Amino acid sequence: MKISVSTTLPAGTCAEINISEIKDFSEIKEWFVKWDAFHYTLDGEKWMKIELDSYVTEEAIDWKRPISVEVRDPKTCEVLATDRE
Repeated sequence: MKISVSTTLPAGTCAEINISEIKDFSEIKEWFVKWDAFHYTLDGEKWMKIELDSYVTEEAIDWKRPISVEVRDPKTCEVLATDRE
């Protein structure tokens, strides 16, 4: 029997950036990270973006402890079993 096993794994990166126009992080109104870039706004209107250039190695992925696992029938895509934390 063939099955399809999909896992969601935790991964991490680290990068250091300098935001020269602020003295304290509390000056940032909103922020988010997407596509390895730090996006932020100081006034709630104009958004700035700083590339993180994060370095990822094999050790950055926790292969031992998946966040979730789904087992599916590869023909019908029916979920046969799940294991979620």
